[in-house]
Amino acid sequence: MWLVGLIVLCGSALLALTLAGLLALLHTAYWYAAPPLSPQAQAFEASAQNLPSSPDNAYRVEGLFAPAALDSLAYGKCAHPLLQLAKDDETQRQAGLARCAQGQPTLTLPPALEQAKVSPAWTEREWLALAQAVPDDTLLARSKAIAAAGPRSFGYRYLDPLPPVRPLGALNLWHSAHALALWRQGRTADAVSAFEGAVAENLQSADDTILEAMFSVRGLSENLLALQRALAQSPPTDEAITQRLRQVLDAVDSMPAQGVKAMDAEWRSYSSAVDFEELFKQSDRRGALGWVKTVRNHLAFREDTLNRLAIQFGDARQRVLAGAQGAWTDQKPPAPADTNPCPVLGNAGYLCYAVMPNPTGRYVLASTGDIAIGYTRYGIRIADVRNLAAATRLTLEARRQRLSGDALTAFVSSAPPNMRDVFTRQPFAYHPVTHKLGVILRNKSSVLGEPGVYELVL
Repeated sequence: MWLVGLIVLCGSALLALTLAGLLALLHTAYWYAAPPLSPQAQAFEASAQNLPSSPDNAYRVEGLFAPAALDSLAYGKCAHPLLQLAKDDETQRQAGLARCAQGQPTLTLPPALEQAKVSPAWTEREWLALAQAVPDDTLLARSKAIAAAGPRSFGYRYLDPLPPVRPLGALNLWHSAHALALWRQGRTADAVSAFEGAVAENLQSADDTILEAMFSVRGLSENLLALQRALAQSPPTDEAITQRLRQVLDAVDSMPAQGVKAMDAEWRSYSSAVDFEELFKQSDRRGALGWVKTVRNHLAFREDTLNRLAIQFGDARQRVLAGAQGAWTDQKPPAPADTNPCPVLGNAGYLCYAVMPNPTGRYVLASTGDIAIGYTRYGIRIADVRNLAAATRLTLEARRQRLSGDALTAFVSSAPPNMRDVFTRQPFAYHPVTHKLGVILRNKSSVLGEPGVYELVL
């Protein structure tokens, strides 16, 4: 009996070794015949290579609240490693930050500005009260310098830290509230300058990363709500002011192109996540056998993985653009024919990757799912803020012509294309009794609210 068991054991071992040898030969052949980067992947790689590499502006963001007498860049570099500490190291963090501040008090935002939650329902009184929460001049000067200094990123690789940009948004919001207050004081030229600066700051960083684009969408929503309220209550004073405001609103329509440009950084992030050679180096253990490295390298082809990723990524870029233009689809693109090579095996079908080229890359991409679908919502958010710009443009023209009553209703219903809903190309809904314009929000917004209709006074 034991002899039969021994024969079975030896036979199984021989079979396993034979299969392993065949797989080794197969993947060696695959490795020598690995495909080069496709033209599409090469184009994405080339665009990503042109991304700025200096992290100095990100350090400036982290040094925003440095004592007034200190340089924000130097303070940010000192504070950066401390800010990366875990939450349970708070005592060490605070002690280190105190050393960075050299015993001087750090700057802070006014509480009202830090806690403000703008919405379309905000009253005139709330906007004007926010304008009274004047930030420190040093903070305003630093935020302006950061906006002019280019991308505020520590890098575009997977898991690179993000600088805390929310305080910059609060400072930008104050400029909008201040602009509205200036408008009410009759200082329309100064108000327009403030609106121009606030919108320009948000547009400046909109093409850095897709997250920066969404941060810009939030800021632009706040800018436009303040501008629309200013216009709804009083018309511009002259044609020159009107023309400047038109240019401010037209600038918001550059967001679709900027959203697509921001995808260059997304490609860098995704491509770094499948940089198998670099990942393997990071996981290497001292004394690892050479054949272990050889085997794993033969199971992961970065070029083939990027070629497959490029197909999904090209669709993702197109979805951002289509969504931003108000024309999107929820239809999923067809999956590559070899996404699941053995569908009859169900969830175990992935085992068939063992006999296919680049099994590691194929499995990683299959596990993450289709990345393109999620990017549709980013484009829609851009179109939502463009919709608000269209409603503000309509307000500007209606107030410039001093329309009211039936004339105003007729104007809204026959408005030019750039004063209509970006998605449907239909006129906005107007309620002559309440004097309010209805704008449909397609995607949830931290400023404009839940999907549905929000109203603007006209």
